Amino acid sequence: MRETELLRWAHRFDILRGELRAGGGTGSAEQLLVTQLAAFREFIDTPPWAPLPHLPPPITERAAAAGAEHLLLACHYLLALPAVVAAAADAPAARAALAELLAELREVAADWARDGVDEERALALAARNHALHHAGREARLTT
Repeated sequence: MRETELLRWAHRFDILRGELRAGGGTGSAEQLLVTQLAAFREFIDTPPWAPLPHLPPPITERAAAAGAEHLLLACHYLLALPAVVAAAADAPAARAALAELLAELREVAADWARDGVDEERALALAARNHALHHAGREARLTT
């Protein structure tokens, strides 16, 4: 089951990369964010009208993803998406940064499906999720 879910998410990360290419480089960074978030929501069966707090809680601890490491990867993309777009100078830079992130997550998912979960990398990813989650919370509190 773990391998199947990891492979499913590897494929989903490829689909999200395809969405980046399908945009043809047009649109603003904000439109890119909305498009990626809409595609992601489809993967987790969250309706477009559901507010973000109804998305699954962020996985910021390795133990929370034991046996379901695909959720650790999916959560990372959801947490990183707004941060990557906000940090980019413009839409093409955001598109390139997201494509790189998606390629990395796809590779990790495929590697873990094939070779088993790399615990050191899983711990590091959980720590990155923790940092992204708290940075996002702080940004929301100051705006």
